[in-house]
Amino acid sequence: MLKLKSLRNIVSGNNVVPLVAVTLFIFFYLILVLSFNYVKFLNEMEVAIAQGSLDSHKMRLNSELMEVARSRTRITNQIIDESDPFEQDELSLELDKLAGRFARLREELIALELTDNERKVLLEEHPEIVTAILPAQRKAVQLAMNDDPADKYQARRILYLTVLPGQGRMIESFSEMIEKEQERIEEVSRSAQAKAVDTKSKGYVLITLVAGISLVMSVLVLFHIRRIQTALLASYENLEKTVEKRTEELSNATDELQRYVDLVDKYVITSHTNEHGIITYTSDAFCKISQYSESELIGHPHSIVRHPDMPRALYEELWSTIKQGKSWQGEIKNRAKDGSAYWVDVNIEPQFDNQGDISGYVAFRQDITDKKRIEQLSITDVLTQLNNRLKLDKTLDEEINRANRYHDPLSVILLDIDFFKKVNDTYGHQAGDAVLVEVADIIRKKIRTTDVAGRWGGEEFLIICSHTGLEGASELAERIRFAIASHQFEDVGQVTSSFGVAMLIQNELEKELMSRADMALYEAKQAGRNRVQVAS
Repeated sequence: MLKLKSLRNIVSGNNVVPLVAVTLFIFFYLILVLSFNYVKFLNEMEVAIAQGSLDSHKMRLNSELMEVARSRTRITNQIIDESDPFEQDELSLELDKLAGRFARLREELIALELTDNERKVLLEEHPEIVTAILPAQRKAVQLAMNDDPADKYQARRILYLTVLPGQGRMIESFSEMIEKEQERIEEVSRSAQAKAVDTKSKGYVLITLVAGISLVMSVLVLFHIRRIQTALLASYENLEKTVEKRTEELSNATDELQRYVDLVDKYVITSHTNEHGIITYTSDAFCKISQYSESELIGHPHSIVRHPDMPRALYEELWSTIKQGKSWQGEIKNRAKDGSAYWVDVNIEPQFDNQGDISGYVAFRQDITDKKRIEQLSITDVLTQLNNRLKLDKTLDEEINRANRYHDPLSVILLDIDFFKKVNDTYGHQAGDAVLVEVADIIRKKIRTTDVAGRWGGEEFLIICSHTGLEGASELAERIRFAIASHQFEDVGQVTSSFGVAMLIQNELEKELMSRADMALYEAKQAGRNRVQVAS
């Protein structure tokens, strides 16, 4: 009742001045509130527009950087595939131009206001990636511009191993930044829309209270809101189209990268192992050449394809090298599942974890079986399958140089089949060839693994005995002489041979050593044949 009475008193005019004062106070207070809200809203919208413009600019720069990175990879691949040196030079110049453009765009992006995450990506992660891939990219280009298939293979290996994964990481980081910028723009748009609705509601309330002035101010607010909304919507639509386009380009780049990976898997003989040498991944090409399935290889060491002909020392040297974090390269003979042999040129690269410790190894191989077969044919005597004269000359020269350098003993055994012309004349040349083949087989069985034997010419054979003095070489010659004399040759019967043995004198030349061995052989012939004569 007291409240109603007081209200009647105010309405009745007894307190008109206080009522007018209160009304004016409320009126001006509402105008002041509206003004402050309007100014605050305009400031927030200007910040939103500025942020949207900044994010849009950063998205454009990120998109251009991503396009330049993809173009550099594409041009590098073209240089590797290109055989015309002039075209390679043009492509190389274009590569340099793109490098300059990349640097300018990156500097422009870094100069903008960046988030902590963007600064970390641009100033820490990207320099690390660029430091890794740029030298690799230059090396790949240099190798590709050499007119050498092996260099082009190495260039492509660098491209697939280092450049493409690095570019993938960089493109992924660009994509992540674009997505974050898109999220910020969407957040700004949603916030602006929410604030616009809130401001509009307050405007309607104030309009009913402050009449014409409030109406004018509300119209102005709505006008500015519409402009801001229109600008934000247009910016958002443009950004959405840009993101859509860049997302499609990123998807295409990912597909292209996957095609490269599939090609590597199909044609490059590759395997990954852990730090203990256990296979963790094999390419289709490795499975094809080894004839093992992926499930048969994974979980096993590479000894599953080791050929018994390969010396243990080679693998000891291989492991000693890669365990020190160094690369190893060499030619290895392997055995396929069906027992057949194949040769590969192997490159093994250690892999490191974030602490710099070895986490595993990657091996790249090139099938060189045909090359090794051709090499073997070029140094093999067709009839006896021993080394031919070309191989013997080369080996003897190398062994003489080694023996002279390290003062190591070296001896040679020169043997000649006695009365071989009579065998040909009596039994025919086919029978004579059969005798040569059987003598070669006897020599092959009697010599040591460190000895090198071959057909010196006609019915003469030469055995190079490294690390061997006169006594050891004479004993070997005697064993071979006895084996030949005791052998029953088909159609011919017994055949004997004469031997000349000579040991290298320090700094002696090849022709001098062979002259003394030949003289010793001659003396053995003169002394009745079927004997071993040591050179003086």
